[in-house]
Order: sequence, then structure tokens, then C-alpha cells
Amino acid sequence: MGREQAIGEVDRAKRQGLRGVKLLRRHLYGERLTRGDAIVAKCCECMGCYEEGRFSCQNPVCPLFPYMPYQERKAVNGRERCCEG
Repeated sequence: MGREQAIGEVDRAKRQGLRGVKLLRRHLYGERLTRGDAIVAKCCECMGCYEEGRFSCQNPVCPLFPYMPYQERKAVNGRERCCEG
């Protein structure tokens, strides 16, 4: 998918108010993102701009899964963890 096509997909997203959609749009228009913002934007892209709703991707193989913004977090040793291992 090219940049122009990606911009079109994001602009047509139903959930325009979500942080991930806003950050993905900013990235596609050439704005710089922080590392954390880039992770949220990538998760949004991978999840189809959350068209089906905000929920975890359930993909522990993804290197960004521990940082996925919409998932249940488990407390381990007093710290929040999102996946086992």
C-alpha cells in the first residue's frame, strides 16, 4: 500500500477520535512522532484503525505486543505486565 492510499484509508476510518488514528495520520503527513506514539500508530495501522473496536490484537508473536495500547495488563512483582514471559 502506498502513502496516498494509506492516507485515504485513515481518512475514511470510522473512529477518527481515537489517539492511534490521529497519530497514524500525523505520521503519514510527515510529522515526527515519539517512540511511544509510533508504537500506538503502528498498532492502529495493524488493527485496521480499530474499525472493529478497541481490543487487544492477541498476537504475542509481534515484537510490539507488550506495548499494545488496548489490552488487559497483569501485575507481576508490583509492575504491570501485559504478557507472560
